[in-house]
Amino acid sequence: MDKQLCFKLNNDELYLDQTLVNYNGIPIFFICKGKEEYYLVLCTDCENYNYIIVIISVNDIYNLLHQKITMKKVILKQKEYWEILSGDEIDKDTVTLKSMNEINFSCLPQDKFYYALKP
Repeated sequence: MDKQLCFKLNNDELYLDQTLVNYNGIPIFFICKGKEEYYLVLCTDCENYNYIIVIISVNDIYNLLHQKITMKKVILKQKEYWEILSGDEIDKDTVTLKSMNEINFSCLPQDKFYYALKP
């Protein structure tokens, strides 16, 4: 099975690891794997394919999947994030590393939303 390349952050290539939420067949909340880190990805604009990406620990993934932390809190507990504005190709994406205090809160899931596995 071929890995699906999703993003390039600096010298790290991020491959789709696990789709958590789809919208019309497009992953909008998912986990990617880089060389050494896991990344949590949230699509903030489904028409233009813009994303917020944070590094996430295995412990945070576990807590997210077992409803011990909300989708919003797992993102906000990180110190920084990447904002991705998709280009026509991955190499043409606009990638900006930002401090978490710059995040647009209206793009995040509501405070009460926990990730729930489908039965």
